[in-house]
Amino acid sequence: MGRNIKMAMLAMALALFASGTGFAQTANPASAPELGYVVQEAIVVGVLDGNTVTLHFRGDPEGVTRTAKLKSVTASWRGDEGACFVEDSKRFLTSMLMQRLVLIGWDSGDKMDDKGNLLVYLWFGSIAVNAAVVQKGHGW
Repeated sequence: MGRNIKMAMLAMALALFASGTGFAQTANPASAPELGYVVQEAIVVGVLDGNTVTLHFRGDPEGVTRTAKLKSVTASWRGDEGACFVEDSKRFLTSMLMQRLVLIGWDSGDKMDDKGNLLVYLWFGSIAVNAAVVQKGHGW
């Protein structure tokens, strides 16, 4: 399924969620398989780099956090040519998301990478964060 189709489907799910239809619900994410493919709410409690955040899910015990990577976004490349880019993209995400409530969407693929990070699409208000990172030049 193409990225545009996935984004459109998730936008429709978020619209249903916002309209109070009960389509989506917040679950207690004890582990990735239990997360389901429903829209989740979380507070961004940390930004590790331009495409990695730390989240506290609503319903999780206080102090329990999860590391999440922005799906389909590369912004954390390190190396001689990328050092300033990494810091700039981290500042962009921090200014947009730190200590803010976000909606989390999933696609039908993997929910976790091989390091145990969640793979997510984030929305802050009406902003599709994954797309904004790329559109504003802070990732690709």
